[in-house]
Amino acid sequence: MLSERAVIAIGVKEQGTPNKRSCLTSAPISALQFLFACASLCPAKCLVGKAAEQRPAGIKLVITTDKTTANPREDVTIHIVLSNTSKAGVALWDRLFVERDYEVHVLNVHGLEAPLTEWAAAIRRPPIKGSQILLALAPGDKIRKEEKLLKVYDMSEPGFYTIQVCRDLIGIGNIYSNKMQVEVQ
Repeated sequence: MLSERAVIAIGVKEQGTPNKRSCLTSAPISALQFLFACASLCPAKCLVGKAAEQRPAGIKLVITTDKTTANPREDVTIHIVLSNTSKAGVALWDRLFVERDYEVHVLNVHGLEAPLTEWAAAIRRPPIKGSQILLALAPGDKIRKEEKLLKVYDMSEPGFYTIQVCRDLIGIGNIYSNKMQVEVQ
């Protein structure tokens, strides 16, 4: 669990107005299309920022799911753990809701991203204004989050879905989780 000493709030003025330097900005990207053969091989792509050139030693982003099979429209929960076993702290933004901090990507059996829900499409469009908090993930600390897939994706079509999460780290870039597969029957 993230220790209290590791949380540092910045970028918020007295009345809760975000400091311009801390507002999120991003650019829209075109839809990604993948070949059927590479559906489980291609990594997810964070919509903002670049991938870390090399994953920092001791930093892990691991996902698990509460089930590996589901019925159409049955929710699947992703359990996300970001851990730091290195000897140095890592800085990251907490954007006040998990769907912006940990960007989930779900690819269908054809290698195409499953349809986003209306809400998810809205939060992936810039700009999202509001406060964010700077966190320091201290050595030995873990951040645990959960995300409901049906809040973000329409997974009503039967088949296999490959799930991967990406997370941006300040000064490092985007890191990617392991991949999980869920079958909708």
